[in-house]
Amino acid sequence: MADGGVTIRRMTPADVETVAALHVGSWRSAYRGIMADEYLDAHAPANRLAHWTARLTAPAPRQAGFIAEQGGGAVGFACFFGDADPHYGTLLDNLHILPEARGLGLGRALMAAGAAEILAHGWHRGLYLWVFEANTGARRFYERHGGAAVERAALPTSDGLSHPAVRYAWLDAAVLA
Repeated sequence: MADGGVTIRRMTPADVETVAALHVGSWRSAYRGIMADEYLDAHAPANRLAHWTARLTAPAPRQAGFIAEQGGGAVGFACFFGDADPHYGTLLDNLHILPEARGLGLGRALMAAGAAEILAHGWHRGLYLWVFEANTGARRFYERHGGAAVERAALPTSDGLSHPAVRYAWLDAAVLA
């Protein structure tokens, strides 16, 4: 899918380093003050590279990933797991946009790609994700796009800590397609 110089394409195993770098760049911007600075600065790159190497070289069943490109470079990505929860449906496990590309509609386009995937495969039509309570920018984004806060819990993070998080859910992903 392409729109206004933006292309949304499927992730491939060749994208491991790109996705890991996008993930770290987004975390360093959005999670500063949530995750430990020392972890974000020193350990996140190797952690995310190992994480995405495993995910993209041996994808889980019903895993779907998309990359947003603009101006010839990758600026964001999303990863979905179909039918991850019998009640809430598909898990939007990651949605990350580099700081300089936020506000351009890329997050919405990536969510639309995931919604289309849900519909095309006949997965449970619901969509959900977890977002840290302190990540107010992301929470506003999901609320603007119809997500309902349905649950709160403390979730462990890659830096070994735990933080309050909110589950956002959409009863029918078709509203995002």
